[in-house]
Amino acid sequence: MLLNMANKTTIVTTWTTLHFAILLKTLSPLAPVLCAGAFWLPVLVSLITIGLVTFLVVAQMTPPAVVSASAPSTAFSAERAYEHLKTIASVPHPTGSSENTQVCEYLFKQLALLGLQPEIQTSTSVYNDTGK
Repeated sequence: MLLNMANKTTIVTTWTTLHFAILLKTLSPLAPVLCAGAFWLPVLVSLITIGLVTFLVVAQMTPPAVVSASAPSTAFSAERAYEHLKTIASVPHPTGSSENTQVCEYLFKQLALLGLQPEIQTSTSVYNDTGK
């Protein structure tokens, strides 16, 4: 009885698969392509997915519009930031130089103008250069 049940299940499954393939071939013009080379559908879905993901990534990489200097002071303005950058980067300012002290003072004043209470912290560091 169990053998007969297994044979009936196999026959029904085979008949259903065959019936579905015949139905696809008669109803859809793409059915012969899909039935003959069933691997094309996953390839097509993969290519569409890759294209969609690529589009979304590129769309997210688009930089925001530049905000002018006339924007409210609560909003970030690239033009205002560029003016500060021109002042800070006008000359090299390596650590310990007088130029570095001037940049530090400039930043301190600018932060104080914004209503903040900046403080300068000093510390000692040790760098052991072994020449390797």
